[in-house]
Amino acid sequence: MKEFIDVVPFLQSYEAWVRWLVVLWLIYTASLGGVLLFANRKVALDQKVTIDDFRLVADSAQRGLMLDLLVHNPLPIAAQLVELQLTFYGEQKPKGGLQSFSSESATYVLADGANINSLSAGEVEEKFRYHTQIKYPFAGQDYAEVSIPLSQTVNKGKTDRFIVRFETKQLPKETHHHIEATIRYNGDKLTKVRTVALQN
Repeated sequence: MKEFIDVVPFLQSYEAWVRWLVVLWLIYTASLGGVLLFANRKVALDQKVTIDDFRLVADSAQRGLMLDLLVHNPLPIAAQLVELQLTFYGEQKPKGGLQSFSSESATYVLADGANINSLSAGEVEEKFRYHTQIKYPFAGQDYAEVSIPLSQTVNKGKTDRFIVRFETKQLPKETHHHIEATIRYNGDKLTKVRTVALQN
């Protein structure tokens, strides 16, 4: 460091303590610049993964309901989609405690399970699938909830499209006119709800 002080001519006219103070200031500035350059940035609180598009897919083979979801990740990190939460209801939600274009990269299937109100969920090619339950949280109401495990990674600043296909007659019911979708990602973070109208 003494060599640096000796090389810079204008520092020679100052007293030794001033020259060392300048050196310390330069070291501090360089260190702060390195921290700003290499430290991980915090994700902005207002940034969330969003469902940019949610619609019904016309199925020429008429195999059942098909949903098309387009997800956008504005975060500076990858988003791991882990669960799709769907709710089915009629003209209005029941009252009492409810809160309120590229090709697809995957197709998830809901098929009948072994027991009543039981479904199996997973990708088309998967040999083993998860079991999921149709929940009816309000007695006497057709309001239904079902959870579908996902395994999708959406890179930072990118979008991804995937399909959900229903190979069951348990959902939707004739009384269901709307479907709401919410996606859980990166642990316990949730997208905003998107709704699509069923054409019964």
